[in-house]
Amino acid sequence: MANAIHTTRRSLLASLPALGLAPAAAMSATAQDPVPEYFRRWKEAMEAWNQHDEATPESAHLWDEHCRFEKLLCTTRPTTMAGLIAQIEFILHPQGLGDYALGNMWEDLDRKLVENMVAGAKEMAA
Repeated sequence: MANAIHTTRRSLLASLPALGLAPAAAMSATAQDPVPEYFRRWKEAMEAWNQHDEATPESAHLWDEHCRFEKLLCTTRPTTMAGLIAQIEFILHPQGLGDYALGNMWEDLDRKLVENMVAGAKEMAA
């Protein structure tokens, strides 16, 4: 019995990449993180609102949607790198925190820092 195969959770998990199951597991996790979708919907609502007269019921609805997704985006903890990237990109977005929170440091270092965070996170996620 010296050549017996012992299957443990550790050996099974270590073999998942070789089976091609790791990408499927990562895609499953991405599908469960709502933050990227909140960011997408927030941007869509903002863009649509910008194209309407502010005094219309449709404009009011779009603004409410924008605010709803902004709150969800800011209060939901990301569970994937894609969710974290979406939240960092929100910080950079001119209608997100960008124009309010950034640009206060010498040579715009705060904005450069956050831009580097996004670039680094995207490279790590690739």
